[in-house]
Amino acid sequence: MKLSWLLAFAFALPLFADEPIGTTVQVPVELKAWQKRRQEAQRIIVAGLTNSSDPQSYKALDALLTDYERHVLTRTPLENLDLIGQFYLPREGAEKCLAVVVLNCVLGWYDALRFASDSGRAEILDNEHFFGRVYLLGGDAAKSSIAKLMKEHPDRVKILAEQGIGFAEKFKNTTNYDRRWPNAYGMERMINALGGKSEAKLLPESDWDNAWEEAKTKVKSYYDIR
Repeated sequence: MKLSWLLAFAFALPLFADEPIGTTVQVPVELKAWQKRRQEAQRIIVAGLTNSSDPQSYKALDALLTDYERHVLTRTPLENLDLIGQFYLPREGAEKCLAVVVLNCVLGWYDALRFASDSGRAEILDNEHFFGRVYLLGGDAAKSSIAKLMKEHPDRVKILAEQGIGFAEKFKNTTNYDRRWPNAYGMERMINALGGKSEAKLLPESDWDNAWEEAKTKVKSYYDIR
């Protein structure tokens, strides 16, 4: 069950006490620019994959993928993982995609450690399935592909993961995308949407180096790399 739904229900009870049980109360939360872009990308991907014979749908998908490939990390890591999981991974397999997946996971979790609250990180992990997102989106074949690679070729997984971490090191301080994207998650935005005032307690900049090491360790742990 999504945290955002639970929060909406919990906060709505005292505010709408006269509403009958079972009534759905919509709490408007303004989407950030990256979220709107993500929604549009999803529309394009779904249309392109389900209507491959439609010239307009194909052209829009091709333009989206071309832009992604030409402009490295101008979208948030979550958006990039969507594209990899839905398009590239089913076609290329886990081995070819792993380094780029790791790149995005390291950067994305580093962002989350710095700019999300505890509840925000929980949403990113549990609702977005952040570290395993590409494999869920890629379907059974993708999940089998990464499981087989980890079981039969752990040394190869380690090499590719370390390559991805090396890529992440190069982009550690990039400002090409909104590094504060994780603040779109968590209780704070819901409270603010309901008229309250709440801000996430951000990680002090003096702790960012530790967060970077923690992000790399988290990704290594996911792939069982020691």
